[in-house]
Amino acid sequence: RVELGEVAWEAVEAILTQNEVATQGWPAELRRMLTTPQHLDVFLNFLKDADNVSALTAYPRMLEEVWQRNVEDAEDSADRLGLVIALAEDLAEDEELWAPELQYASRWLDALKGLKSSGFLCTEGSRAVLGFRHQTLFDFARSKAFLRREDSLSNYVLSKQTSLFVRPILWSALGHLREVLPKRYREEFQKLWGGVERKHLRFLFMEFLGRQQAPMPEERGWLLPCLDDPSLKAKAMQSMMGSQGWFDILEPELLPRMMAEDDANAWPRRGLLIAALPFAQARVVALLRRQWLPRQEMDSETLWTLRDAPVWDEATISVLENIVGRMDVAAWLVEDIVGKIAKVAPTRAATFLKTSLDFAFAEMERAEKPEFIKLLQ
Repeated sequence: RVELGEVAWEAVEAILTQNEVATQGWPAELRRMLTTPQHLDVFLNFLKDADNVSALTAYPRMLEEVWQRNVEDAEDSADRLGLVIALAEDLAEDEELWAPELQYASRWLDALKGLKSSGFLCTEGSRAVLGFRHQTLFDFARSKAFLRREDSLSNYVLSKQTSLFVRPILWSALGHLREVLPKRYREEFQKLWGGVERKHLRFLFMEFLGRQQAPMPEERGWLLPCLDDPSLKAKAMQSMMGSQGWFDILEPELLPRMMAEDDANAWPRRGLLIAALPFAQARVVALLRRQWLPRQEMDSETLWTLRDAPVWDEATISVLENIVGRMDVAAWLVEDIVGKIAKVAPTRAATFLKTSLDFAFAEMERAEKPEFIKLLQ
């Protein structure tokens, strides 16, 4: 499966405008979601005329709306549901993306025509094979099957641990269960967490837990102990990056403890702080000031954490000014930071630059090199 990177919102807005979609008043979550090409494609193909666009602030909600429109709300909803569930189960069992169209046409011909006409299902070129327009539609349909027929997600996954094909189905099913049936989600996840043996699935579970913005108590109980396991700690930290909920949990005690440790997990530790800047910059800066600024050996870590800060306020600037006033920082990096400060506070940028130059000149003088002394006289 190929995953494309995010696209700038300006480019997305231009595409939406070309498709006669007005974006005024859209929530930030929706805009951010549509910068993913796959999400944008699903929106344009199925939902650009939806009345409740502003409510589609998460991709599972978008998929649910697509499902309702194309399956549940259709006049022949029973036939469409039967066809989609059967196709999803057959593809999952055979670990294929396509199945012979003929085996469904004999029973659900009208439903098949309707779903192909809407774009929910499709055929591959000239081949008489049937599949879902998007991988995520297939995954979503499979998760619906787990709910509808009360299939055991844990039994299915544990029986196919060696298969990479199970990963997208598992991710979608977990997300759907968590949103629709949280009690059943907790039961299934507990079985999976305790029963899985393959590392690739263990890491997928950790990533899923870390993505949650409001972790449940059980999810805390599953993921937090991974921080005490040297073989899992870096992956656990990485999985939590960008989650405000996990940052709130880590900030009081666990994150300061991580910041006091050696550099074995320097990258994921710094990643946690950088990813929190958009929603908690003041708190990150306060942590840096308390935990790292008194330790000069951590100046490089602090510098690289804040160099791309979203907001250049006095608290952020003063921390970095302390560093350039006592550490030899590359000229290009100082210039980059000064340029960012100058956009919001030109006078402050000048004093920041002076602090850096004062340190550089003092270092030259201490070196007692004749060519530098001439420059200082």
